[in-house]
Amino acid sequence: MVIESRYHALYSVSDKWVENQIKLACVTGYVPLAFGGRLRTPVLSQVIYGDRMPYKASEEARSAGNALGQSYSLLNTRSTNAFMEKVWKSKYRLLIKPIGQIHDAAYFIIDNTVGCLKYVNDNLVKEMQWQHLPELKHDVVKLGGELDVFPNWAKPITIPNNSTKREIVNLCKGK
Repeated sequence: MVIESRYHALYSVSDKWVENQIKLACVTGYVPLAFGGRLRTPVLSQVIYGDRMPYKASEEARSAGNALGQSYSLLNTRSTNAFMEKVWKSKYRLLIKPIGQIHDAAYFIIDNTVGCLKYVNDNLVKEMQWQHLPELKHDVVKLGGELDVFPNWAKPITIPNNSTKREIVNLCKGK
């Protein structure tokens, strides 16, 4: 219970946004998803939002809320696609290969050289920072991340954004 309450305290703005989208779905009959997608909510469109909604409407509201957040995992796909477009035009086109994605991470096999690692760090991170959808624009909260390198799965090395080649070498050598 403590973990859940802390989660909702931390993400109160997101929770409110989802609640507002579900209230709107009671009027429109759908929730808007990332990149223009829509999830129809036929049960919600027949009820008034509130604490006394029928079970089926509450169930649909939970599914719609999940879909709202999960649809934004497409940002990861968008970033990977845009990054790979750059890769295919670069001298690294045969040295960087995407191998998997999950909702908030993309995995690549890359050449074991500092130049290739710097290229990935500079360009992939820039694509991960993309936030051109109107609902993502925010003066304070920004998208992004840092690159993790896994020489083995036990000890990842985090490469800070905008690292120089020398800084990357020092990090990888453990200095």
